[in-house]
Formats: sequence, structure tokens, C-alpha cells
Amino acid sequence: NSSPKPMASVCWWHLVSDLSKTGPTDIGINISPSLGTPYDREKLIEGLKKKILTGVSVHSLALDEVETKTATSGRITGLSGYHLVLPSLWQELIIKSSWSIEELWEATSFGPSKILNLPPEELNIDSNRWLLFDPQKKWVQTIHDKKGTYKAASNQPWEGVEMTGKVISCGLSQQD
Repeated sequence: NSSPKPMASVCWWHLVSDLSKTGPTDIGINISPSLGTPYDREKLIEGLKKKILTGVSVHSLALDEVETKTATSGRITGLSGYHLVLPSLWQELIIKSSWSIEELWEATSFGPSKILNLPPEELNIDSNRWLLFDPQKKWVQTIHDKKGTYKAASNQPWEGVEMTGKVISCGLSQQD
């Protein structure tokens, strides 16, 4: 009698960053569980590909400027930036690790649905469950508006970094 395999997720940030890519004062260092080595990141990617891990988790915790200027040891753990998840996973898994698009969607959509015991996503007429992603769109990640004030959570990684790949539109943002 074989029992069902337990399901587990991995945070998206652990798939795209590690201690070699993040300095001691960088925004992305203060997360829980903590970041590991490049070898750890490689093994997490491998575990996800082999379906030892069921899906990718995204938990966004927005912090304001005052909270992010607190010393790392006293700062609330967490990272924000939903808009960074798909572009960074696309680059890491599709471009660098040669995953198929189907494997990426399994890890980011169908796997998490299984963990939450939800029916798999489907695209239906009049559905708002869609997104339009341009994998070649270049843009600069910023948390500031043109006047230099914060327009979003200040605990987003990669401030000022040119990114490749962007969600252009999403059905969920079309709601009234």
C-alpha cells in the first residue's frame, strides 16, 4: 500500500537568487527560509523539474521605505514584486535551464492548484484568468515614479536593473 507523495512548494526567489547573487544589505537577503548557495538553488530547480517539489510559491509582503531602511537583523522578513516573478522565472528556467513552457506553467499554475486542492486553471470565454506575456520586452525595474517618490513597495529587488520579459496585460487587472 503506497501512500500519496506529500506536496511541497518552493519560493520563486529561491529559484532565481542565492547567496552568491545577493549582498548582506540587499533587499532580497532578508527572507524566510533564508537563501542558500548556488548549489542549493540548482538542486531546488532540479527538484521542481523532477516533480519532487509540486509548485512555485509567491508570497508578496510589501514593506514601506521606513521598514526597508531598518537594519537587516531587525527588519520584517519578506519580499515584494509580483511583476518580477514570471520574467525572472522565464529567464532562469526557460532561457538558462532549457525548460519547456509547459514545464514552467506546471510549476507556476497547475502545481500550486494541486497543493491548494483547486481545479486546474482553464481558459474559458469571458474568463478573467489570462495574461499576456512578452518574453522579449525590455524594461527597467523601479520602485520610484518620475519624481523619485516611492510608487510601490520598497522591498522589491533589482532596483534599476534592466529586465527581459514583461506581463503586458492580465485579465484580473481588467476587473471593475
